[in-house]
Amino acid sequence: MGFVKKAEFAPYSVERGGYTTLKSLITAVVRDLVNYYEHPTAADEAQNAFELLYPADNPDLGDPESIDSDVFVVQATGFVDPLAGADPTFKAQGTEIIPQPWIIRFDTGVGKQCTPAHNNRREDRDNDAPEVGNLHINISTPLQLYKPASGDWQMYDYTPPNRGTGDEPIVVGTLGFLGERVPVVDKQVAWCDPNDKLRLEIEDKGFFCRRPLYNIKTEFETKYPDTAQVNIAGTPNIPMSYALSVSEHGIALAIWEEATDQYDAKGHRHSWFVCQRLVDKESGTPLVNQADSHCPLACLYGIQNQTQNIKRYFVVRESDVHRPSEDLDATKNTQDSVALINPNEQISVTENYEYVVSVPSGINTQRYLYLEEMDMISYCSADIISQDGIAELSMYDDGSKKRYKGLRSTGKYNTGVRILMRWYNKAITTQDNVGQTDVVPGSSAGTY
Repeated sequence: MGFVKKAEFAPYSVERGGYTTLKSLITAVVRDLVNYYEHPTAADEAQNAFELLYPADNPDLGDPESIDSDVFVVQATGFVDPLAGADPTFKAQGTEIIPQPWIIRFDTGVGKQCTPAHNNRREDRDNDAPEVGNLHINISTPLQLYKPASGDWQMYDYTPPNRGTGDEPIVVGTLGFLGERVPVVDKQVAWCDPNDKLRLEIEDKGFFCRRPLYNIKTEFETKYPDTAQVNIAGTPNIPMSYALSVSEHGIALAIWEEATDQYDAKGHRHSWFVCQRLVDKESGTPLVNQADSHCPLACLYGIQNQTQNIKRYFVVRESDVHRPSEDLDATKNTQDSVALINPNEQISVTENYEYVVSVPSGINTQRYLYLEEMDMISYCSADIISQDGIAELSMYDDGSKKRYKGLRSTGKYNTGVRILMRWYNKAITTQDNVGQTDVVPGSSAGTY
């Protein structure tokens, strides 16, 4: 990795770019999650935010092509979430906690070419086919994950009660899924090439979409314009980047296609999510006291491409609830929930010429409304803070200023709304370190 291990874990941010396949990009993301810190003498003592559950054969995360699997599964440690595992701070204080584990599953192989006999969404894909480009992400507890007899680790399908007729239950994707879940009957692939020579796994519109053009009927492309239509040979012309922030109470990740803000009226093609424990509005302290709270772990995400322009949220788990909730529209007031974010063009300047940056709050479960907020992201009018601009905000009574980095705008030509993510790096896009004086690049440091 090229980083010298600190004495203890510290929050960090990185931005990396130049990826032409989703697998290479996600491999780098996973590497930043599970191997970011290295111990100077004992690798097994390094303090990292996540541990790699799958692939489990010690893969070379610096060489994506050497990894057979398109699926990566990571599990949170006590460093990124005090309730996820054995947190050394809690242990030192003699505090007993009931672990609340959670995992992230990345699948970069969704949409691979399949044979006409293909009759299942995942288990019969052709891994030797060129990447079509549909990234699926699930965030859940380990209970929703299973290892089939052969193939990659999968998520259990979710069939809501009282759905379907007779022997034809309606399968509504998987729990903790980031993106639109299109119901299908009995796991049949919903849409296929009218020439019946290619079937696409696009019944679930995932977190990030990117597929090449195929020589098939024009009406099919018109009716199902899944993503930016990038020809296989021309994929390097539109590389991808990501920004990742890892704190001691959650993470934020954003992925985008580089320099595509003038693609069409929808502006940038980008996706982002934040998964974190809520923090107190006054002190900024994470809500992790199990004696006083059910300590919800919340996920808020946004996806913007040709087929999706959504911002939704769900509760990954609570201390006594071991499954993700149904996701809800984060931009609307609905039954038993309130809007968390305003997706529209908005005024972000007061009459005293102060800039206003809003932080999502008001998350509720089926039982309770939580007054705490999600501090890993914020939002404002796109013309207040520029893309990649850094804002320092005084938010809590700890006296410190929190740094936020501007992501892509929701509209064309830097218009609309801009999401900002917590930024721990002292530089905007430094690749080799996180701006900490005692974290320095090793001899093999460099971008990847």
